[in-house]
Amino acid sequence: MTSNKGVELTFGTRTGTPQGIEAHLFKVDSRRDLAMWTRQFVQGAHHAAVSKKEISCSVKWQGREAKLVIHYENGFTLTTSQNGNKPEVMWYYPFDKLRFSSDDGKKFLLLDFGANEGEYELDVQECPKPTVFILHTFLSAKVTRMGLFA
Repeated sequence: MTSNKGVELTFGTRTGTPQGIEAHLFKVDSRRDLAMWTRQFVQGAHHAAVSKKEISCSVKWQGREAKLVIHYENGFTLTTSQNGNKPEVMWYYPFDKLRFSSDDGKKFLLLDFGANEGEYELDVQECPKPTVFILHTFLSAKVTRMGLFA
């Protein structure tokens, strides 16, 4: 077993909040402890994704009020309300169509579904980081479920 003398083992967390990112640094005593904490965080996040199944958030798209639903199994759906009537589906894409996602750290979320499908800029009207973190957790859980992890 390798000695950890003189080496400080730490890990950090970054938590998305409506006000932005909260970061925390933790110290552990051994590499085994570090691996255990890492495994627990990842498995806990994946369990939460599977249990929750979907999130939704109010957005503006092309100047219209809309709702983005990200569903663990079904993917992305953007709907708009028609004066209290049944919501109109503006677009829908399964997860496997997503090619790229990013945000500006302020209020915009970018979803790119490929050259033939389109790129969508959504105004989430607050910090988009929590939405992006959940999106990435859904993707990570799906990849793990498929057995495609390293």
